[in-house]
Amino acid sequence: MSHQERARALRAEALDKIRDRAERELTDRSLDAWRSPGRRRWVVAGWLASVLVLVGLSWAGPTIAIAAALFVVIGASWFLRRVVRGMADLPEELLDERMEAVRNRAYRWAYAMLVAVLSVVLVVAWLAADARLVDWQPSANVFQALMWLVVGLAMGLPSAVVAVTEPEL
Repeated sequence: MSHQERARALRAEALDKIRDRAERELTDRSLDAWRSPGRRRWVVAGWLASVLVLVGLSWAGPTIAIAAALFVVIGASWFLRRVVRGMADLPEELLDERMEAVRNRAYRWAYAMLVAVLSVVLVVAWLAADARLVDWQPSANVFQALMWLVVGLAMGLPSAVVAVTEPEL
């Protein structure tokens, strides 16, 4: 078996595993209690609160609590993704037209929100870099907090958009 044939076989095997996992996720009924629009908004609020706690702890200074908060953010992002059935992350060949439109809209909105946050972060960094313009010089903790804000939002924004905008999952 040539190298290319092996690579194709490995890709096909990986795609089969992804397809199986995605099909299980789409038919999973274990989290149906969390899939009502109101409860999905609470899940999004919890995820966002966990991101803001991580940012606040990072801003306050280096502690072991930052690592714990990071695990909470990862867990909240994972739970949010499961509640919306992974719609924002499904492979294209598993999507029907409606699901593809939902995914594309979610990524478009998430991208716009993340760019807006990044723009604010860059403006703040630019202003803070010139100490003559402002009477505040940020420490490394501030930049670490801004980094965790961007990372935390990137982890869950597409799923959050699906959770908030979709009437039914």
